[in-house]
Order: sequence, then structure tokens, then C-alpha cells
Amino acid sequence: MFVFSFLNWLAFYFPFIVSFCSSLLLLWEWKFCAWVLRSVVVVSGSCWQFESRGT
Repeated sequence: MFVFSFLNWLAFYFPFIVSFCSSLLLLWEWKFCAWVLRSVVVVSGSCWQFESRGT
């Protein structure tokens, strides 16, 4: 259940995250933005694997 609530949260805040990364990109902080996106992808991917393994 945690994964679905996390995905719902991610889907809700995704536009804010994208605009935040865009403003960071304008400030030339693209490395930090890439790190954040990679961390989100890794966390959601591992949660997805854990969820499918549990079922």
C-alpha cells in the first residue's frame, strides 16, 4: 500500500518537481536536478520490485 500512496504522491507533485527542476536548470544546477531525478527513479524502481515480489 505504501508504494501506491507514494506513486499517487509522485503523480500529484510531479508538475511541481518538474517546474522546480526547470528553475534549477535555469540556475545551472543541472547536476543536482539529475541526481534528484535519478534518486526518485531508483527509489520508485526498487519499491516497484519489492511490491511485485510481495504479490
